Amino acid sequence: MKAVIPCLAAQKIYRLGHEHLPSLLSNDFQQQIKQYASSAELLAPLLNDSRFQSYLHRLMHINLRLKGGSQILPKVLKASEAAGIAVRSPLFDRQLAELAFSLPPAMKLKGSIEKYVLKQAVSDIVPASIIARPKSGMLVPVHYWFNKDLKSFTKAVLLDNNAKIRNLIERKSLQNLIDFKGGGIKPYYGDRLWLLLSLELWMQAHNISDGL
Repeated sequence: MKAVIPCLAAQKIYRLGHEHLPSLLSNDFQQQIKQYASSAELLAPLLNDSRFQSYLHRLMHINLRLKGGSQILPKVLKASEAAGIAVRSPLFDRQLAELAFSLPPAMKLKGSIEKYVLKQAVSDIVPASIIARPKSGMLVPVHYWFNKDLKSFTKAVLLDNNAKIRNLIERKSLQNLIDFKGGGIKPYYGDRLWLLLSLELWMQAHNISDGL
């Protein structure tokens, strides 16, 4: 599959890449999950989708399906519902999305400038400082929470001798992750702790065993 290599390369630079998993997961659990396809293998059919002529359009399709539909929209919906707010996402309108896919790649990505045609379309009404500013994403400050307010709670839950994930994770690696002080070259460690804490609490709530 010709798309597997780009996927593997992407994992090296993505903030939640899989290169850290061998040191975090227990040997027994790693053996158990070998039977399942890797993320690169799962994405390969989408990256080779012949319906889209350009690689950029294939990436857009993956982004729309996996990130937009499965992450961004649910986050916005849950947060807005909790606040009693009705939110609309005009850039996810079907007609607008179809129009975006019909445009040539050069109108959407010009060098390193994303959304090029959209930025040009509003350049007379939106200040240049806003158009040119870097993306900030929809980040949650979990990095700071796990260094302060959630640190003791996380340690008590995840390092408990009866923790549901105790057989899935290497205890020493988990201890090092929890004790990480926030310096050095270990970005996004908070995201990993958030995933592990969420998994543990979910398994507790539904009384699910690790199967090992």
